[in-house]
Amino acid sequence: MKKKNSGIFIGFGVAVFFYYLYSFFDKNGNRQPENDFNNFNSSNIKGVIVDIGEAHHMNGFKVNTSAAEFIFHPKIQSENDFDALARIDDSIIKPAFSDTLILKKSQTGKVYKILFFSPLKN
Repeated sequence: MKKKNSGIFIGFGVAVFFYYLYSFFDKNGNRQPENDFNNFNSSNIKGVIVDIGEAHHMNGFKVNTSAAEFIFHPKIQSENDFDALARIDDSIIKPAFSDTLILKKSQTGKVYKILFFSPLKN
């Protein structure tokens, strides 16, 4: 009888250990969108787009003046939709902690204001 009880006790202990291990990594792993946004929000960005993509279900881009990838969540606007407008060779200006990104088209010179928000506040 004692052998059965000790096996259950060990199994329960192992399960609790893995639960806490999973909880620790899950809490830290879910901070990536927050870290990405904080990097984007605090950056003073001025340059020409050299790459456009998506990360963590948000928009991302790189400019020629920085090695960093900037990831943000634009507000959907019918006329100023980042996905539809932004292309490689367009210019971007975003002062640190501003809620607006300025996109200047390389072909036409037209300027668009793209609003964005923290993915944590929605």
